[in-house]
Amino acid sequence: MWLRDAAQRPDIQEVLALVGELEKITVVRELVCGPAMFSDWEGIDPSFDVGMILTLDSQRDVPAYRFDPVHLRVAARLHEICARIQAYYISC
Repeated sequence: MWLRDAAQRPDIQEVLALVGELEKITVVRELVCGPAMFSDWEGIDPSFDVGMILTLDSQRDVPAYRFDPVHLRVAARLHEICARIQAYYISC
C-alpha cells in the first residue's frame, strides 16, 4: 500500500490498526502486516509504505472474504488513506 502522504506516520498506524481488523473475518487464517523495510538488495521494491500478507485456506474462501462487511469497511477507509493498493492472489 502506498499512502497518499507518506510523511504522515499516523496514517501508517491507522492502516496497521485497520488491517488488524481483518482478522475478525472467519475465513482469514493468518495475517501479517507492517511498514516497509528498506533494502538495497536488487529486485526488492522498497517503494511501498505498508505491506500485508493474508492467508485463506483456499480460493473458495475469496468471495466470503471479499464481500465480508468488515473487509468492505476496512477497504473503503484504506482507499481514502492510500494512493495505491496492489494485491496479488497466489495459490500455495
